Amino acid sequence: MNNNTQESKIQLEYINKCTELVKEKYEKAPAFFIQNAGCQMNSLQTETVAGIVKRMGYTEVSREEDADVVIYNTCTVRENANLKIYGHLGHLKSIKKKNPELKIVLFGCMMQEPEVIEKIHKEYSFVDLVFGTHNFHKFPELFYRSLNTEGQIIDVWRVCLLTVNIPLKRVSILCLAAIISAVTVLYHM
Repeated sequence: MNNNTQESKIQLEYINKCTELVKEKYEKAPAFFIQNAGCQMNSLQTETVAGIVKRMGYTEVSREEDADVVIYNTCTVRENANLKIYGHLGHLKSIKKKNPELKIVLFGCMMQEPEVIEKIHKEYSFVDLVFGTHNFHKFPELFYRSLNTEGQIIDVWRVCLLTVNIPLKRVSILCLAAIISAVTVLYHM
């Protein structure tokens, strides 16, 4: 069995573990809010994460205030996207004060920046899970850890290693293509 197939099986196991945990913890289906904050290159990953969370037993809602889990797929290509995320986090802090069980997840290319990670760790410690683009394929495992842990989990890789078949969509982690596309966007601005 190759590494990609093995990793896919591991992540499917974590999806099943999350599904069982959700059934045990909630009387009715919990809710999640997800937003693609920034560039359109993130759309496939946002759809994939939404599909995985739905498979775990969550239902999608249109407002952060109604969610048990809030997820943002971030962008670093556009400066305003970074600022919007920090603004959303300020709003989420007040929601989390009212609902301490709320899970907040940030992922995407903005999370690949060391200064962003440092800022989130220091100034936004109420964020539960942070991961980058290079370990996107491990979302089910990281989310499971987050559901079973109090405190912040930050898991960001510097190098892209795998293409993994995650349920509902074929997701290729094509880091070089994303970097080339980001540079092209920056060049044309």
